[in-house]
Amino acid sequence: MTTITPVAKVRPPLLQYRSLVWNFAQRDLKARFKGTAIGWVWSLLLPIASLLTYTPGGHYILRAVPADFGDGRKGNFAVWLFVGLTAGAFSPTG
Repeated sequence: MTTITPVAKVRPPLLQYRSLVWNFAQRDLKARFKGTAIGWVWSLLLPIASLLTYTPGGHYILRAVPADFGDGRKGNFAVWLFVGLTAGAFSPTG
């Protein structure tokens, strides 16, 4: 007979080790931007500046149509672009 663990007792690994993940993220940001004038804030400012630059060009000039959201609502170009830019900024090769 197999015992089934209740869903409430199963913790996702990311939540279980959140303090470790937080410490690794802090250490990475401190090492990456050590000695820069604005530090880790640059990793947030760059995607925002790119978003403000690319949104008018992609949405209004090129007429790019974003995919719909998961709940069926019409997609927002700026949201899709920001997610892509932010994920690229935090990637190992970004």
